[in-house]
Amino acid sequence: MRRIPGPNVIGGTGGSGTRVVARVVRSAGMFIGTNLNASEDALDFGDYSNRWIDVFRVGPPSDRSPTVRAAMIDDLRATVDRHLAPFDAGAAAWGWKEPRSIFLLPFFADQFSSLKFLHVIRDGRDMAYSSNQNQLRKHGHVLLCQANRCHRQEHAAFSPPTAGHRTPGHSHPPFVPLLVRHGKKRSGWRRTTLSLVSRGGRLRRDRDLYDRRAAGG
Repeated sequence: MRRIPGPNVIGGTGGSGTRVVARVVRSAGMFIGTNLNASEDALDFGDYSNRWIDVFRVGPPSDRSPTVRAAMIDDLRATVDRHLAPFDAGAAAWGWKEPRSIFLLPFFADQFSSLKFLHVIRDGRDMAYSSNQNQLRKHGHVLLCQANRCHRQEHAAFSPPTAGHRTPGHSHPPFVPLLVRHGKKRSGWRRTTLSLVSRGGRLRRDRDLYDRRAAGG
């Protein structure tokens, strides 16, 4: 049986454009599940986020009991089994889109040695005025409190690496940043790359988005 690459996880702030990215990778041959909502969120992983984000992020890693960790692992296995039940054997890779996966990323990276995370980043001004504040509404009471208490410790233990690079001794997966800017004026934005899964099972790299020259910037 051939080994299917994955998981490739799409996440970021809600409303940043992850839906479009999910549709692109699916059209390129990646299995993202069938139990999806209108935003292409994998509902099984959305339920997992509901159950565990507040538990996982409520304090520093040293405060998490072995019992909680074991329960998260067992629940994750069951969630993956449900997600992959209708798996298409012809898919080039597998993964899911659930924006809040970013809050569980250290845990996912420990469980999946080949995990890749596509962090969709939209212009912060768009996000500040967005009506989509679901992540803040659901988890702000935990995440904002933790940010005040533990920013330095968390940053030291889990700082984002260079795109596509895994640093020895760190538990983070390769990051692939995708900058998303809406509107006609794109001057000042640098070219970024997006790794997509092609139908042949290879990674198609260096897809130019918002190239300054193409935009006339």
